[in-house]
Amino acid sequence: MSVYVDPVFQWCLEATKDGQARRVGARNRHRWSHMTADTSMELESFARRLGLRPEWSQLNHYDLTPGKRDLAVRMGAVEVTARELAIRAQVLRRTRGIGATPESVRVVLDSLPPDPIDEVEP
Repeated sequence: MSVYVDPVFQWCLEATKDGQARRVGARNRHRWSHMTADTSMELESFARRLGLRPEWSQLNHYDLTPGKRDLAVRMGAVEVTARELAIRAQVLRRTRGIGATPESVRVVLDSLPPDPIDEVEP
């Protein structure tokens, strides 16, 4: 089982309604990443080790600042495209935290057309 992070992206300030997210975002030039995992148990365990609070959970993922994303990668998180992370987060939500096997996620990913704008930066 694994934990996954997508690339850092620039978030539109107007889309952020939450005051806390606006304050944290302002310190990071409104750049964010996401983190999910194969199971909810693994996601919550990794989030605690990363220093994230339970109330920051968005059920199937966490938003990460660039610094927390870098730390997550150093701690073993797997870098994936935003598209793959979104699919994994949806699988986690739809299975109510039980998750799916890596093989079943790979079948879904392999069945999708390529998305050239969603490549992981080296």
